[in-house]
Amino acid sequence: MRLGQATPLTPTLSPREGNKGERFSESLMTGIRFVFSHEVILAALALDMLLCFRRGGGGAPMFAEILRVGPTGLGLLRASQSVGAIAMAVFQTRRPPFRNTGRTLLTAVSIFVSV
Repeated sequence: MRLGQATPLTPTLSPREGNKGERFSESLMTGIRFVFSHEVILAALALDMLLCFRRGGGGAPMFAEILRVGPTGLGLLRASQSVGAIAMAVFQTRRPPFRNTGRTLLTAVSIFVSV
């Protein structure tokens, strides 16, 4: 597809109406203070960072080669992350909310990453 053909499909964006008088450094510090004052958001960001560094999806081919499971096993290894996510989503809808969610999430991630 040529670029000229795709151009009419792109949306037109209006200028953002944000904090026009606020400097970038002030806006950045406001965002950082917000993240560090909400422990659930901080824990979710830490979870994302740790899992991307430690257990990203790039490890599946390596484990498939070590386990000698072939292409079918590699597909199952890659699908296991989605199956686990769906299982946890169903599990969490059946339970009452956790107490101390940020601390619980960071502890669980620390245990998961260290194993």
